[in-house]
Order: sequence, then structure tokens, then C-alpha cells
Amino acid sequence: MWRRTLASAIAGISFVVLSACAFGQGTGNAAPVVTQTTDSSATDKPRLELKDYFSLTFSFLAFILSLIALRQKKYEIERTLRSQLTDAVGKLNASFEAMEKLRQEQFQHWNEPQLVNMRSYYNGQKLFYARQAIYIADQIPGLVSDAEYNSIARAFADSDDDAEAFRYYEKAIAAATNAFYKAVNSRGYGRVLIRAGKLESGRQQLEHALQLVAGDSDSGHWFRAETLQRWAQIERARGDESTASALFSRAESEYLAIDFPPRRNEGLSNLDAARKGQLPAPKTDEATR
Repeated sequence: MWRRTLASAIAGISFVVLSACAFGQGTGNAAPVVTQTTDSSATDKPRLELKDYFSLTFSFLAFILSLIALRQKKYEIERTLRSQLTDAVGKLNASFEAMEKLRQEQFQHWNEPQLVNMRSYYNGQKLFYARQAIYIADQIPGLVSDAEYNSIARAFADSDDDAEAFRYYEKAIAAATNAFYKAVNSRGYGRVLIRAGKLESGRQQLEHALQLVAGDSDSGHWFRAETLQRWAQIERARGDESTASALFSRAESEYLAIDFPPRRNEGLSNLDAARKGQLPAPKTDEATR
């Protein structure tokens, strides 16, 4: 791209300089007109010589090259920051994975002192990487994806910083490039809102997520079923068993509508475990789910 820009600039400047030189030479060959005047201000005006046009050409060329160099430097800085952001979010996601593995393995002992200390350690680690990611993301806002904002939001949610979690879920929704990713981010946002006591806002986000992923495909049914199941789990956690039961029933209808038997059976098996309280409800949603 910058090579085409440079070539165009050189061609344009060369054309202007050659035209000016030709004009100057034509003017210089014209027969002088001698006039009688006593006005001292009527003196001959200095004309640019050929060497002056070359000096101007090289000055303009140097200016264009400096602009290209600045643009190239800006690109290199952005590429470096983009790489650093990927690294920070990658470490953040690794902390999520370690925490999730611990929860799946130690679900029955989740509130014991040793596990509480481990959870505190992982939450501190997530918060560190989230803040590091924010520092970088603020410098390249146009290069940050919804998935990265989602990971940052989840870190704040897991650390009980609801205000920052809300802020970055909203950024994730705004940055999402299609309806599915908007739905995933809305689902996570809705569940965090309910957990924070903002029931109506949270339920509206979850219903909106369901509406965003319409259609009769297996993937659509799976997303809606899983969303309803997660929603039911958090409603049960806050003590609303009636709402939870209705949501579990809606989830079952979606799972039953799946055509592919192995996937349908997997969904129904997970739903049964969730209904019996054998499946821990995730606190937040991953952007890739």
C-alpha cells in the first residue's frame, strides 16, 4: 500500500515540476518588452531556476517519505500492542480454565477453606491479567474484539466488581460482529445482572439473547436450550424454584427439538444433571460457547 502511495506522490510531484519548468522556459524565451517608467518599484521579479525546482521536488519527496515512515511506525506499534493484548488475554483465559477445572473436580468441597483460598488466588490472577489487557486495549480500541472484552468482563464478574463487569459486557456486545456473538455476550451480561440483583434487566438481556439466535437448526436449539438451562440454574441459586422449573422445561423442549441423536442425548443428560443439582452453574459465559 505505501509503495503505491509513494509512486503516486513521486509521479504527481514530477509532473508539477516538469510543467513548471516548461512554463518557466517558455516565459524566459519570450521577447522582452521595454517600457519607460520612473516608478522605482517596477523592478524585475526574480524567477525560479531549474535547480530551485529540483530542490522543491526533493523537499516534497522528503516530506512524503516522512509521512510514510510515521504511518509505518504507527502500524508497527499497533501490531506490537495487538500481540501483547493477545498474550494477556491468553493468560487470562488460562486462569479461567484452571479455575473451571478446579471447580469440576472439587465441586463437592467448593466452600471448604482450602478451596476458598485457591479460588481467591485464581481470582487475583484473573484480575491482574484483566487490568493488563485493559491498559493495552485502551491504546488500540479499534483492534479489540468482543471475545476479549468478554474475557475482561468475566474476570471482573468473578472478582465481584459488578460495575466494571457491566461496563465491559456492554463493550463486548457493542463490538460483536454478528447476532450470535451479541447473543453470547448478552447471555453472560444477563446472568451477571441477575446475580447482582438487577432481575428485570438481567431477564431482558437473556430473553434478547434467545431472540437473537432464531431458526430451527440444531445449533440454534442447542444455544437456546443451554441459555435457558444456565438461566434456570441462576434463578434456582437465588431461591426462585418456580421460575427455575419453568426455564428447565423450556430448555428440555429445545433439546428435544435437536435432530442429531448424540447431541440431543448429550443435552438432555446435562439438563437432567442440572435439574438434580449435580452440575455446577458457571458464574459467567465464555465468548466461544
